[in-house]
Amino acid sequence: MTEPGKLPSVTKLATGIDGFDHIGLGGIPAGRTTLVAGTAGSAKTIFAAQFLRPAPSHRARMARH
Repeated sequence: MTEPGKLPSVTKLATGIDGFDHIGLGGIPAGRTTLVAGTAGSAKTIFAAQFLRPAPSHRARMARH
């Protein structure tokens, strides 16, 4: 249980995309589904391409989970 007024910590998984990991405060939440949404031209496809490109082993592990 957390203290009143204090949020529980969330374990994050780095995506390997530096800018996204910065604004995501360390990456995406571990063990949860993450929806990437936005209007046309908001770089959703670029995000997906960067995430799915041949990746270091940590992203390969993430894709299996």
